[in-house]
Amino acid sequence: MKRNVLLQFAAMALLAAVPFAVYAHEGGKHPDQGSNSLIEEMLILQKAFQEIVVAVVLKDNKGVINAIEPMKGTMEKTHESAHTGKISLPKNSGKLDKFIKMDKEFHHNLHLLEESAQKNDYKNMHTLTKKLLDGCINCHSTFRK
Repeated sequence: MKRNVLLQFAAMALLAAVPFAVYAHEGGKHPDQGSNSLIEEMLILQKAFQEIVVAVVLKDNKGVINAIEPMKGTMEKTHESAHTGKISLPKNSGKLDKFIKMDKEFHHNLHLLEESAQKNDYKNMHTLTKKLLDGCINCHSTFRK
């Protein structure tokens, strides 16, 4: 239980900073004000992941499923924008292929989390949530300044 609470607080603290870091890179634009799909995905992910962590801690499989739903389709929009040059990575911008690979793996893990929630597999939900948080940290350390 103590580990779950620590995971929840760590995830919320990490994700609370996401929009501020992204806004700083994009000149403070909110997604509704014409900013790019990567920012939009990060803001949707922030809300979704906070809900996922709470739902996993509470063993609320339906909460996990509901939290993942808004993420569907965001990866494709981000990848399309990346390939057309509409977004740029703040650090290691020449490693777009690595970013795309990491993003695909992250979304694959989201899909596995959703499947685990549908099966009421709480142990795997916990494992995948940790894996997703590690994915956030790895991506941000590689591509954020």
